[in-house]
Amino acid sequence: MSSSLGLEENVEFVGFIPDGKIVQYYNRSDLFILPSISAEQEGFGMVLLEAMACGKPVISTDIVGVAKDLMEDGAGIIVERRDARGLAEAILYILQNKDRAGMMGSAGRRLVKEKYSWGEMAERVRKVYREMVYRDE
Repeated sequence: MSSSLGLEENVEFVGFIPDGKIVQYYNRSDLFILPSISAEQEGFGMVLLEAMACGKPVISTDIVGVAKDLMEDGAGIIVERRDARGLAEAILYILQNKDRAGMMGSAGRRLVKEKYSWGEMAERVRKVYREMVYRDE
């Protein structure tokens, strides 16, 4: 399909990427797109966090768990699921606005560091456990 659309120079299908090389692929990209259509198949969106940690602007749909934070912090664009035109417009916007893409990438990296780092996530889990323990007493 990429060939029939004349995109073969811009699209590369690499198949499985080992964990040790995933950051290299994020860093080679201009943006990261996760156009999820099913909440059952894509709940949280860990790959979005990985891309944002690499400073990449992201595009996703509202079913991904981090979508609200992504929008509030200006780290990327959320499109309606199954909206091919909206997705294409979002991709073009980021590719044509390098300064804005850079700001989105920086905002995403900051968001991951401040809200989704391992330390921050561990602290949130600890608070939930404490609330559960004290609620039962």
